[in-house]
Amino acid sequence: MPLLRRIHDRRAADPDVLAAVAAGEAFILGEVVADPAYTAGAVNSGWQLAIKALGANPIGRLHRTNQEGVRYHRVGRGKRVGEVMTIGGRPVCECVMHTSLAALRFPKFPFTTSQLRTYQAQIVQLDEWEWAPNGAPNATTGSRQWIAPHGKGPDGKTGGCPHCVDTAGEAILGPDLRPRPRCCQASTRTLVEHVFEN
Repeated sequence: MPLLRRIHDRRAADPDVLAAVAAGEAFILGEVVADPAYTAGAVNSGWQLAIKALGANPIGRLHRTNQEGVRYHRVGRGKRVGEVMTIGGRPVCECVMHTSLAALRFPKFPFTTSQLRTYQAQIVQLDEWEWAPNGAPNATTGSRQWIAPHGKGPDGKTGGCPHCVDTAGEAILGPDLRPRPRCCQASTRTLVEHVFEN
């Protein structure tokens, strides 16, 4: 942070930089990307808030080996055991695997501003597939209830999206000519913190 502050202060005192900022051609700092090893430790350090206070855009880059991409986590106990899928640490509907978003990855270093902005535009498309948090986390256990993105299918029954069932509720065939499983059969799930940590 001291180095970023010095860069910010030097650029903020440069008349040419300020003129470019006023014309919408530049930023004092712009995007600041945390490397994978630093991201986890920075979550509770206030790093992102300090970056925002300097007018920059903090971006937490996930680790490629254990955070980024598609991950499956076992959840539940006893007979109520299942799996939840995450992409980039976000719990998502399993039918996202039928889309190009399943292969989405942060640009490899060194990346250009154009590549970064393309990634940012694509990653927001995950919103329609993401399980939504319902209420605050449990103060004792840290668990939290989440609501399925496709809790009601196109035919009005539980679960199902346009990638796995048609409007009549019939299963859509996959590339292997087998019926795709109906997604979001559980309308809610209770997930614990470790699901999003690795």
